[in-house]
Amino acid sequence: MHFITDAFHASGRHACCSCNLIVVRPVASLAVLADEHQQWRSTSFGFETLGCSHTIKFPVAKLTDYEDKLDELLASDNAFGWITAAHILTRQTRKQHQERYAANIDITQAP
Repeated sequence: MHFITDAFHASGRHACCSCNLIVVRPVASLAVLADEHQQWRSTSFGFETLGCSHTIKFPVAKLTDYEDKLDELLASDNAFGWITAAHILTRQTRKQHQERYAANIDITQAP
């Protein structure tokens, strides 16, 4: 795992504090939440140790927000759309073996 510092080198590049990695482009984080709790949306993470504190704030994509777009996801040529559809169908067909098998066929036959 790399932690990118907010400090810039003279060249305008970010520095990684754990391995001296130099990152030429800006770094961004995104949380993809796959839990079932519709209202819970964590937008930050932080911790403190030995007098130091580290906090990161990030945008969130919640997979449950896409349940009403299942047909659109399955028709998409976007791999992330298929993964999201697979996750949604897996949740919807829990303990329903025949329905889950049919959903697996639908996903593998998507365009």
